[in-house]
This record gives sequence, C-alpha cells and structure tokens, in this order.
Amino acid sequence: MILDIAGERTIRDLLNEQASLRADWPALEFEEADGTRTTLTYQELAAQVQAAAAGLSKIGIGHGDKVTIHMANCPDFVITWFALAWLGAIMVPSNTGNEVAELEYVVEFSDSCAVVTEPRYLERIKVATAALPEIRTI
Repeated sequence: MILDIAGERTIRDLLNEQASLRADWPALEFEEADGTRTTLTYQELAAQVQAAAAGLSKIGIGHGDKVTIHMANCPDFVITWFALAWLGAIMVPSNTGNEVAELEYVVEFSDSCAVVTEPRYLERIKVATAALPEIRTI
C-alpha cells in the first residue's frame, strides 16, 4: 500500500480502498483477557465504521468537532476512532484510569463537544462533564 502523503486522501479513502482490494482479509484482530477472539475483515470493518459514522452524524457530530473517547482497548475503540476520522472529527483519547478531575481536565482542555464511552465508565463521565456546558452528548 502506498500512502498519498502529498495528496488529498483520507482515512475514509484508505479504508474503502482496502475493503475493495482485500475484502475478506483480516483487518482487525482482538483477544479479550478471557481468550475470546474477535476478527473483522476489511469489508466488515468498513461497514461497522460507516454505521458508527452515520450514528455519530445523526447525533450532530461532524467535521472539526472534538470528541473524547473514554474506552478500554477493544474493537469498538478502533471503530469509533475511524468513524470520527470518517466524519472529519477529531478524536481525543482519554485513559480509562483517569479519575473525575483528570477526565474533566481532558474534556474541557480539548474543547470536546461529546464523549463516547462504555457503560462501566458512564457515571464517572457524567460527573466529570456535569459542569461543562459545551458537552452536547455522551
């Protein structure tokens, strides 16, 4: 694969290209702590990224928006990151070990308008963003 460094290609272009050229090849392999494995082909990854991007767009996330991702390492993290790039939004990573004050700092300093998280972190995110009016959605 040759990256078009000087051109106008985006993550969307590269993912679509790989989904077309290598539809059934493994694109993402993930192993849970319990040994459960998830494998997504390029075609499956592209479809899930497109679906996630459509969902994010439907709730108002768009080009230039900064969105904090507060998730453990998992396929959904990668899918969400690609979906944000698909929309031209900016992914702001947050360490799942961050406490409330650290989360508030990351979200406020980055000027995030939304947070994507997992159910197990939801209460911590709600507390950390309660005083941040720029957060449109969690």
